Amino acid sequence: MKNSVIAAILVLACSAVSAAVIAEWDFTKSMTSADGKYTFKPRVAALVKTTAEGAEFSFPAKPDTDAGATLDKTYKEMTPQGAFELEITFKPDFNEYAPKGKTKYSVLLDNKYYYYHKSNKPAFHSGLMVRANLAGNTVAATVYLGLGDRTVTVTSNWVKKVENKFYTFKMKYDPAAGTAAFSWDGGKPTIRKIAKAANLAPAGRALVIGDRYSSTRMPFKGIISKIVLRSVEAPAPAEKK
Repeated sequence: MKNSVIAAILVLACSAVSAAVIAEWDFTKSMTSADGKYTFKPRVAALVKTTAEGAEFSFPAKPDTDAGATLDKTYKEMTPQGAFELEITFKPDFNEYAPKGKTKYSVLLDNKYYYYHKSNKPAFHSGLMVRANLAGNTVAATVYLGLGDRTVTVTSNWVKKVENKFYTFKMKYDPAAGTAAFSWDGGKPTIRKIAKAANLAPAGRALVIGDRYSSTRMPFKGIISKIVLRSVEAPAPAEKK
């Protein structure tokens, strides 16, 4: 092999971005992460069922009451520092969402608690929330990044609504680059610029899926089959020859 080819391969290898799994759940198998460290437990047993397709979530009988599933305590690694990727595979029950139903949004994942808040107090701006926008004929995700002194809200590109479909949504947040990249089903990422980007402020609450905290709930109706959270290291600089 020629020296030039070898050098090119080394450059690519050195500049590659590496990702390390923080936690991974395959809900078609278990509510416990692949490494056995983190187990989601239903807030209300009747509202979360384990099926061959994944964890099936239902709406509570009364609005603004507990739903979804939660970890047993707050884990600092659930609000990763630096660049990270979050991947969620889910299938909404569109019969429960507009225009068939009244619901327009559902929270897939939350340890943030507060949505919007004008205060600059850190208590209002920590953690991460992912909301699925399910009304109409398109689907998108809105991500809320708690950056300590403020909350940044950023929405993905919109994709076509398809009944009985599993969507795989991926978001990569890179505070050093000041970007959030969104993709659906392995497609080309859509990049959003974020002014004054910073690391997430550590959440003060345990991670919840299929619902959120607060009195204004947004439970999810449908199936979540997989969640993967990864930390992403910056590319290593290539050695000069």
